[in-house]
Amino acid sequence: MSLTMTNPAIILPTKSIGTLLPTSPSNNQQKSPSSSSTMSFVTSSPEIFSKICEYLTPIDIFKLSRVCKQYRNFLCTPSSTTYQNIWRTSRMKFLTYPQLPPPQGMDEKNYIKILIYDKSCEFCGNSDPGSSRLYWEFRVRCCDKCLLKRTKTHEDLEKSAGIPVDVIDTLPCVWIRGGAFAVPVHRYYWIDNIKSTTKEYSLLKGKDRKNWLLKKKEQHKKYMAEVSQYYFEDQKQWNEMYKKQRNC
Repeated sequence: MSLTMTNPAIILPTKSIGTLLPTSPSNNQQKSPSSSSTMSFVTSSPEIFSKICEYLTPIDIFKLSRVCKQYRNFLCTPSSTTYQNIWRTSRMKFLTYPQLPPPQGMDEKNYIKILIYDKSCEFCGNSDPGSSRLYWEFRVRCCDKCLLKRTKTHEDLEKSAGIPVDVIDTLPCVWIRGGAFAVPVHRYYWIDNIKSTTKEYSLLKGKDRKNWLLKKKEQHKKYMAEVSQYYFEDQKQWNEMYKKQRNC
C-alpha cells in the first residue's frame, strides 16, 4: 500500500536552554528549599516565564515541558491562551516551516509535535525512518498498519446497512493505491469519524436530518479545501529542501 505523501526534512535553529533547566538532584542529595521555589516560579511569575519562552525554539520548549509537572501543566494546557501564545510565538519566530496556522481542531503544541518533534506512529510508536506518514484528513501521523486498523474503505461502508450514502459523503477520506502504480485507488475513512457522524445522523429525523446533511456537506467541502492547503505546503517544503540538496 502506498500513498503519495511527503515527510519534509526540517532544519531547526539550534539554541540551548542552558540554565533555564534546573538540574535534577542525585540519588544521594536532598532537594534544597530553593527547589520548591524554582518549581513555583511559573505560577508566581507567569509573565516572566512567558517572556523567557520567547527566546526558546519549539524544541527547547518541548524539553522545558519535561523538566517538572509545573512546567508541563503550564506549557501543555490547550485551554490556556498563554500556552497557545508561547508555542505560536516560538513557531513563527524560529521556524520557516510551517507557515500555516494549526488546522481546525489542533492546538499549537500538537501541530509542532506532529510535524517536527515526533515523527513516530502515534499508535504503535514505530519510529523507523519513513515508517509513518501525516494524514491531514484525520489529523494523525501513523504507519500503514495502524492506518488500516483504524479505517474502513468506501466499499466496506457501501456494504454496511447502517451507514447511509449521504453520511459517507460528509466524511473526510484518504485516497490510497495498492502500490506505486497499482489500481484501483481506494478511499479510506477514519472509523471514529464514521461512528460519531452516524450517531449524529441517527438522532435526527425529517427536516432536521435534511438540514443537517446540507450543513455537513458544506463543512466537508471547506474541511477538504483546508486539508489540501497543508499538503500543498508540505510539498512546497519538500521541493525546497530537495532543490537545496541538489545544489550542494
